[in-house]
Amino acid sequence: MSLKTDIQKFLVENQENAFTLAKNFQKAHDLVLYGESHVRIVKKARFFARLINAGHVQYHASEYFFNSENFGDMIEKYLKGEITKSGLSSQARPSIAILDAIKRDLTTRSVVFGGTYTTSGLTNRRHKAIYDSFKSSYNLHIKAGRFAKTNKGQFHIGAFHASRLPQSGSTKTTAQRLMADGFDCGIVRILVKGKSNMGVGHPAWFGEGDSVTPVIGRGGIFELVPILRKVAGGNAFGANLQIKGNPFFKIKP
Repeated sequence: MSLKTDIQKFLVENQENAFTLAKNFQKAHDLVLYGESHVRIVKKARFFARLINAGHVQYHASEYFFNSENFGDMIEKYLKGEITKSGLSSQARPSIAILDAIKRDLTTRSVVFGGTYTTSGLTNRRHKAIYDSFKSSYNLHIKAGRFAKTNKGQFHIGAFHASRLPQSGSTKTTAQRLMADGFDCGIVRILVKGKSNMGVGHPAWFGEGDSVTPVIGRGGIFELVPILRKVAGGNAFGANLQIKGNPFFKIKP
Protein backbone atom coordinates (compact mmCIF):
# COMPACT_ATOMS: atom_id res chain seq x y z
CA MET A 1 0.00 0.00 0.00
CA SER A 2 1.05 3.63 -0.46
CA LEU A 3 1.98 5.82 2.49
CA LYS A 4 -1.21 7.83 1.92
CA THR A 5 -3.31 4.66 2.24
CA ASP A 6 -1.31 3.51 5.28
CA ILE A 7 -1.98 6.81 7.06
CA GLN A 8 -5.71 6.68 6.35
CA LYS A 9 -5.90 3.08 7.57
CA PHE A 10 -3.99 3.98 10.76
CA LEU A 11 -6.31 6.92 11.50
CA VAL A 12 -9.44 4.84 10.94
CA GLU A 13 -8.18 2.12 13.28
CA ASN A 14 -6.82 4.43 15.98
CA GLN A 15 -9.14 7.42 16.01
CA GLU A 16 -10.51 8.67 19.31
CA ASN A 17 -12.99 11.35 20.28
CA ALA A 18 -10.96 14.58 20.13
CA PHE A 19 -12.13 15.88 23.50
CA THR A 20 -11.48 12.57 25.29
CA LEU A 21 -8.04 12.24 23.73
CA ALA A 22 -7.12 15.81 24.71
CA LYS A 23 -8.25 15.30 28.33
CA ASN A 24 -6.20 12.12 28.66
CA PHE A 25 -3.21 13.77 27.01
CA GLN A 26 -3.47 16.67 29.45
CA LYS A 27 -3.40 14.32 32.43
CA ALA A 28 -0.04 12.96 31.26
CA HIS A 29 1.74 16.31 30.75
CA ASP A 30 2.39 19.60 32.56
CA LEU A 31 1.78 21.73 29.50
CA VAL A 32 0.07 20.75 26.24
CA LEU A 33 0.98 22.83 23.19
CA TYR A 34 -1.68 23.05 20.50
CA GLY A 35 0.07 23.96 17.25
CA GLU A 36 -2.11 25.46 14.53
CA SER A 37 -2.09 27.49 11.32
CA HIS A 38 -4.13 30.49 12.48
CA VAL A 39 -7.52 29.61 11.00
CA ARG A 40 -10.94 29.09 12.57
CA ILE A 41 -9.87 30.61 15.88
CA VAL A 42 -13.44 30.82 17.17
CA LYS A 43 -14.06 27.10 16.70
CA LYS A 44 -10.77 26.19 18.37
CA ALA A 45 -11.53 28.56 21.24
CA ARG A 46 -14.76 26.66 21.96
CA PHE A 47 -12.76 23.41 22.10
CA PHE A 48 -10.22 24.92 24.53
CA ALA A 49 -13.04 26.32 26.66
CA ARG A 50 -14.50 22.80 27.02
CA LEU A 51 -11.14 21.57 28.30
CA ILE A 52 -10.96 24.43 30.80
CA ASN A 53 -14.50 23.74 32.03
CA ALA A 54 -13.69 20.03 32.38
CA GLY A 55 -11.35 21.03 35.19
CA HIS A 56 -8.12 19.55 33.81
CA VAL A 57 -6.54 22.89 32.91
CA GLN A 58 -5.52 25.54 35.45
CA TYR A 59 -4.37 28.11 32.93
CA HIS A 60 -4.70 28.87 29.24
CA ALA A 61 -1.77 30.47 27.45
CA SER A 62 -2.14 31.92 23.98
CA GLU A 63 -0.11 33.50 21.23
CA TYR A 64 -3.23 35.64 20.62
CA PHE A 65 -3.00 37.21 24.08
CA PHE A 66 -0.24 39.83 23.87
CA ASN A 67 2.07 40.24 26.85
CA SER A 68 1.61 43.99 27.10
CA GLU A 69 0.23 46.25 29.81
CA ASN A 70 -2.65 47.59 27.70
CA PHE A 71 -3.74 44.16 26.46
CA GLY A 72 -3.47 42.68 29.95
CA ASP A 73 -5.54 45.49 31.48
CA MET A 74 -8.24 44.97 28.85
CA ILE A 75 -8.45 41.23 29.54
CA GLU A 76 -8.50 41.78 33.30
CA LYS A 77 -11.35 44.27 32.97
CA TYR A 78 -13.36 41.78 30.92
CA LEU A 79 -12.74 38.95 33.38
CA LYS A 80 -13.88 41.18 36.25
CA GLY A 81 -17.01 42.25 34.36
CA GLU A 82 -15.91 45.87 34.03
CA ILE A 83 -16.26 45.81 30.22
CA THR A 84 -18.34 43.73 27.82
CA LYS A 85 -17.36 41.86 24.65
CA SER A 86 -17.65 45.08 22.66
CA GLY A 87 -14.78 46.50 24.70
CA LEU A 88 -12.39 43.77 23.59
CA SER A 89 -9.96 44.27 20.73
CA SER A 90 -10.36 42.37 17.45
CA GLN A 91 -7.39 40.22 18.50
CA ALA A 92 -9.09 39.09 21.71
CA ARG A 93 -12.69 38.77 20.54
CA PRO A 94 -12.32 35.42 18.70
CA SER A 95 -11.14 33.88 22.00
CA ILE A 96 -14.23 35.02 23.93
CA ALA A 97 -15.24 31.41 24.76
CA ILE A 98 -11.91 30.89 26.54
CA LEU A 99 -12.25 34.12 28.51
CA ASP A 100 -15.81 33.21 29.52
CA ALA A 101 -14.64 29.80 30.75
CA ILE A 102 -11.88 31.37 32.84
CA LYS A 103 -14.27 34.05 34.08
CA ARG A 104 -16.43 31.39 35.76
CA ASP A 105 -13.83 30.81 38.48
CA LEU A 106 -10.98 33.29 38.72
CA THR A 107 -9.73 31.56 41.88
CA THR A 108 -8.66 28.44 39.97
CA ARG A 109 -8.31 29.60 36.35
CA SER A 110 -5.91 32.05 34.74
CA VAL A 111 -4.77 33.53 31.43
CA VAL A 112 -1.08 33.42 30.55
CA PHE A 113 -0.04 35.99 27.95
CA GLY A 114 2.19 34.33 25.36
CA GLY A 115 1.75 36.77 22.50
CA THR A 116 4.35 39.18 21.16
CA TYR A 117 4.37 42.09 18.72
CA THR A 118 7.72 40.87 17.35
CA THR A 119 7.39 40.26 13.62
CA SER A 120 10.80 40.93 12.08
CA GLY A 121 12.94 37.87 11.52
CA LEU A 122 9.77 35.89 10.82
CA THR A 123 9.43 32.53 12.58
CA ASN A 124 12.96 32.18 13.95
CA ARG A 125 12.95 35.40 15.96
CA ARG A 126 9.42 34.80 17.21
CA HIS A 127 10.37 31.44 18.76
CA LYS A 128 12.28 33.20 21.54
CA ALA A 129 9.93 36.20 21.73
CA ILE A 130 6.90 33.97 22.35
CA TYR A 131 8.85 31.91 24.89
CA ASP A 132 9.93 35.09 26.70
CA SER A 133 6.36 36.44 26.74
CA PHE A 134 5.00 33.18 28.12
CA LYS A 135 7.67 32.84 30.83
CA SER A 136 7.30 36.47 31.93
CA SER A 137 3.52 36.14 32.36
CA TYR A 138 3.76 32.61 33.80
CA ASN A 139 6.28 33.68 36.46
CA LEU A 140 4.12 36.63 37.51
CA HIS A 141 1.19 34.25 38.06
CA ILE A 142 3.41 31.93 40.13
CA LYS A 143 4.67 34.85 42.22
CA ALA A 144 1.11 36.09 42.79
CA GLY A 145 0.01 32.62 43.88
CA ARG A 146 -2.64 32.27 41.16
CA PHE A 147 -1.38 28.77 40.40
CA ALA A 148 1.59 26.56 41.21
CA LYS A 149 4.25 24.98 39.01
CA THR A 150 2.54 21.64 39.56
CA ASN A 151 -0.69 22.88 37.95
CA LYS A 152 -1.45 21.96 34.36
CA GLY A 153 -1.94 24.27 31.42
CA GLN A 154 -2.48 24.50 27.67
CA PHE A 155 -0.78 26.78 25.14
CA HIS A 156 -2.45 27.81 21.86
CA ILE A 157 0.46 28.54 19.56
CA GLY A 158 1.59 28.47 15.94
CA ALA A 159 2.46 25.07 14.50
CA PHE A 160 6.10 25.94 13.80
CA HIS A 161 6.54 27.25 17.35
CA ALA A 162 5.02 24.08 18.82
CA SER A 163 7.29 21.82 16.79
CA ARG A 164 9.90 19.59 18.43
CA LEU A 165 12.27 20.43 15.56
CA PRO A 166 12.94 23.76 13.80
CA GLN A 167 11.37 24.33 10.41
CA SER A 168 14.79 25.35 9.10
CA GLY A 169 18.23 26.11 10.48
CA SER A 170 19.22 25.46 14.07
CA THR A 171 17.17 28.09 15.92
CA LYS A 172 15.39 26.41 18.84
CA THR A 173 11.61 26.42 18.59
CA THR A 174 9.41 27.74 21.39
CA ALA A 175 8.58 24.14 22.30
CA GLN A 176 12.25 23.21 22.53
CA ARG A 177 12.90 26.19 24.81
CA LEU A 178 10.01 25.25 27.09
CA MET A 179 11.18 21.63 27.34
CA ALA A 180 14.75 22.76 28.03
CA ASP A 181 13.28 24.91 30.80
CA GLY A 182 11.84 21.83 32.51
CA PHE A 183 8.28 21.71 31.19
CA ASP A 184 6.93 18.24 30.43
CA CYS A 185 5.30 19.20 27.14
CA GLY A 186 2.77 17.24 25.14
CA ILE A 187 2.34 18.47 21.57
CA VAL A 188 -0.86 18.36 19.52
CA ARG A 189 -1.18 19.43 15.89
CA ILE A 190 -4.72 20.78 15.69
CA LEU A 191 -6.33 21.22 12.26
CA VAL A 192 -9.79 22.60 11.46
CA LYS A 193 -11.64 22.71 8.16
CA GLY A 194 -12.84 26.05 6.85
CA LYS A 195 -12.06 29.75 6.62
CA SER A 196 -10.44 31.79 9.36
CA ASN A 197 -12.29 34.13 11.68
CA MET A 198 -9.59 36.25 13.29
CA GLY A 199 -11.48 39.52 13.55
CA VAL A 200 -11.43 42.88 11.78
CA GLY A 201 -8.24 43.72 9.94
CA HIS A 202 -6.96 40.16 9.64
CA PRO A 203 -6.73 38.23 6.36
CA ALA A 204 -9.27 35.49 5.73
CA TRP A 205 -7.27 32.37 4.95
CA PHE A 206 -9.22 29.87 2.88
CA GLY A 207 -8.34 26.81 4.91
CA GLU A 208 -5.76 24.82 6.77
CA GLY A 209 -3.31 22.45 5.19
CA ASP A 210 -0.39 20.27 6.09
CA SER A 211 1.82 18.88 3.34
CA VAL A 212 3.20 15.40 4.01
CA THR A 213 6.57 14.51 2.54
CA PRO A 214 7.65 10.84 2.67
CA VAL A 215 11.15 10.04 3.90
CA ILE A 216 11.44 7.87 0.82
CA GLY A 217 9.55 8.36 -2.43
CA ARG A 218 6.38 6.38 -1.93
CA GLY A 219 3.91 8.45 -3.92
CA GLY A 220 5.41 11.87 -3.36
CA ILE A 221 4.07 14.87 -1.39
CA PHE A 222 0.37 14.93 -0.50
CA GLU A 223 -2.01 16.91 1.74
CA LEU A 224 -3.10 15.46 5.07
CA VAL A 225 -6.28 17.51 5.55
CA PRO A 226 -8.39 15.71 2.88
CA ILE A 227 -7.57 12.41 4.58
CA LEU A 228 -8.59 13.82 7.96
CA ARG A 229 -11.90 15.07 6.53
CA LYS A 230 -12.66 11.66 5.07
CA VAL A 231 -11.89 9.80 8.29
CA ALA A 232 -13.71 12.36 10.48
CA GLY A 233 -16.99 12.24 8.59
CA GLY A 234 -17.99 15.55 10.14
CA ASN A 235 -16.92 14.67 13.70
CA ALA A 236 -13.95 15.90 15.70
CA PHE A 237 -11.39 13.19 16.27
CA GLY A 238 -7.76 12.72 17.23
CA ALA A 239 -5.11 10.03 17.05
CA ASN A 240 -2.08 9.30 19.19
CA LEU A 241 0.94 9.51 16.89
CA GLN A 242 3.26 8.08 19.53
CA ILE A 243 2.03 4.56 18.83
CA LYS A 244 5.07 2.48 17.86
CA GLY A 245 5.33 1.66 14.18
CA ASN A 246 2.65 4.07 12.96
CA PRO A 247 3.09 5.36 9.37
CA PHE A 248 3.64 8.95 10.50
CA PHE A 249 7.19 7.91 11.36
CA LYS A 250 7.72 7.51 7.62
CA ILE A 251 7.28 11.22 6.88
CA LYS A 252 9.83 14.00 7.18
CA PRO A 253 9.60 16.32 10.22
